[in-house]
Amino acid sequence: MFQFDLVCESQERGASIEWSRASGDLPENSASRGGYLRVYNANAADAGVYTCTVTTDAGSAFTSHQVILDTVSIQWLLLMTEPQGRCHNSTRLGY
Repeated sequence: MFQFDLVCESQERGASIEWSRASGDLPENSASRGGYLRVYNANAADAGVYTCTVTTDAGSAFTSHQVILDTVSIQWLLLMTEPQGRCHNSTRLGY
């Protein structure tokens, strides 16, 4: 099965990092720890916009990732929007 990882990092000490999904709760087949979000056994239902929000004493910043899953050809495409504020992001896909 396929999985994908999203990573969001902050250079600020004590930053709180939280993942959310525009369509509702994070998938049941996902796990997050700090700025890392992994979706296991990914399927078409796991596609959507995932947002990382970083909160510090100075305020909040966020970045969003649009995950598009093409299960017919078994190709995965991950599109990133530009990060906003002080939130640095990177992405990895695992096969």
